[in-house]
Amino acid sequence: MPEKPIPENDPIVSKSLAPHYVISMVILMATLFWALWDEDFGQRPWKTFQHEWKDRYSTFLKTARSQSRDSQKDVESSPDYQKLKQDYETASQNAALASKRSTKSCTT
Repeated sequence: MPEKPIPENDPIVSKSLAPHYVISMVILMATLFWALWDEDFGQRPWKTFQHEWKDRYSTFLKTARSQSRDSQKDVESSPDYQKLKQDYETASQNAALASKRSTKSCTT
């Protein structure tokens, strides 16, 4: 099949589209940089407050952690807690023995 002849006024062959691409690229790049600036600085005026709050809250959590550790030690050293811990360990051992007995009786 013979190839069709290219018309003389074909815009794809006779014109360069480079200026159109360059203009489009410049507009897209400008829009990208504007969007990035707007996302980071323009729409978020509270970011400085967030950083300051994060620093203050981190400091608070460090002091709260040490206070929490001290009160946990107080609770663990109380006689009521020791009795509950002993009861838990006893019940846990009894449950483990009962579980072993029931699995042995099921297998035989």
